[in-house]
Amino acid sequence: MSRFSALQPLDDDLTAKIGAIIKRRRSVDAVHSEQSQWVGPSTFSYKAEVDFDGTWLAAQVCFCGLEPVIAACSADQIGRCM
Repeated sequence: MSRFSALQPLDDDLTAKIGAIIKRRRSVDAVHSEQSQWVGPSTFSYKAEVDFDGTWLAAQVCFCGLEPVIAACSADQIGRCM
């Protein structure tokens, strides 16, 4: 069986490298529950759960001047305001 057989998972080393690229972002705290599979000889799919750093995101919102918009929203409306 070829290393790149369709629908086979990527090897652990390659999956770890992809996770490391995502973790380099300042906004990312953690990457877990990674899933991957080859869908073609040079194409793969990758899915993971990503935990974001809330303080970094809040700083970006403040930097962009969105504080008044967020302050006007209730907790359940925050997603619609952003």
